Amino acid sequence: MKQKAREGFTLIELMIVVAIVVILLVLAVPAYNKHAIRSKVDGCITNATVPKASLSEYGEAVGIWPPDLQSVGISAALGDTQYCNAFTYIGKGVFVVKVDLDAIDPGIYGTLEAVMRPRFIDGGTVEWRCTPGKSSLENIKYLTPDCRGFSDEYGG
Repeated sequence: MKQKAREGFTLIELMIVVAIVVILLVLAVPAYNKHAIRSKVDGCITNATVPKASLSEYGEAVGIWPPDLQSVGISAALGDTQYCNAFTYIGKGVFVVKVDLDAIDPGIYGTLEAVMRPRFIDGGTVEWRCTPGKSSLENIKYLTPDCRGFSDEYGG
């Protein structure tokens, strides 16, 4: 009598495939979550381009910084979006972009903000520097790379 050839996979082969899939998921899901959080935070920082441009124009034209954002036609509420709180103007051109961590991920604790700090360079043009301000140390990793440098909070 001729034996029939086996069809399909053995239990051990299926268990190996399942184990590999689980390992890949364990590695991929946290990386995806971190990337998703970073992209939302990046959106908040990108929203700061409008006040940066307006403050730069004012500073280059007048030679000093305005007393507030309204002086350059910017409402602080401009920064108030789904994942960001309104911009907070500190003075001397410096303003803060506060990220609403509860809206991004309720499991993240602490604070996250980007401080936009201008300075005049050669020829009176303005250069911007971004620092983490009063962000919690464990949350700085979510900022864009150019904003992760340590700062003296809201000082110069």
